[in-house]
Amino acid sequence: MKKRILIVSSVFLLQLYLISCHSGKSFDNSSISTDTATIAKGRTMFEKNCSGCHILSDISLNGIGPHLAGVTSENSVEWLKNFIRDPKKAIESGDTTAQKLFKQYKTIMPSFGHLHEEEIDQIIAFLHTQKKKERVYVKEDTNDIKNPIPDTIKTSDVVVDVDFLTQIPASSDQTPKTRITKLDYQPNTGDLFVVDLRGKLYKIENGQPKVYMDLAALKPNMVFYPGIASGFGSFAFHPEFAKNGLLYT
Repeated sequence: MKKRILIVSSVFLLQLYLISCHSGKSFDNSSISTDTATIAKGRTMFEKNCSGCHILSDISLNGIGPHLAGVTSENSVEWLKNFIRDPKKAIESGDTTAQKLFKQYKTIMPSFGHLHEEEIDQIIAFLHTQKKKERVYVKEDTNDIKNPIPDTIKTSDVVVDVDFLTQIPASSDQTPKTRITKLDYQPNTGDLFVVDLRGKLYKIENGQPKVYMDLAALKPNMVFYPGIASGFGSFAFHPEFAKNGLLYT
């Protein structure tokens, strides 16, 4: 009996060793839903909140953030949930994976703490259906130009000073506090204007931002969630604004 137990244990340990050598990491994904309705809702949530920055199909293209195909095989469900809720907190906590992503992409993903637990589960369920695609490498092209500009770029002696201009009011209690997308001026007067993606256009008067247009109030159904290229993205004054009053948004 003892001998049989020893053999079974050895076989079991060998299986664990082979699995660990093959995958490198092993995570318990049994909690991820495989329900088709849940996955469909997750696809919708992904397209609404994530697709603007993350690519699933073509691994040869880089998004603002990393490719997410295969992400559930490389990270635990708990880690994914914590990172989705508050990426900044994950980075500041010293999490090595989060810090590696920040170092590589040099940007912090917006927090999605406003999503319900069920919605995050749906996104993860959809991502679990997206398997990691291996990059296919071609043979080196010997005719390509190795370095078209072999000389080093000389450093300029131009020095630029940065002065404090103004501070735009927070439009959210979550990071980023504001989502500034453009600074421009009005023709003829030279007055400066700054737009917050969440719906307000500010005019800078004596170093202070004053609300010039509240698009969120004018358009109550305006959407400005991250990842779907929405919100008050830009504005432009007509060159003859002083005469015709045309402001494009």
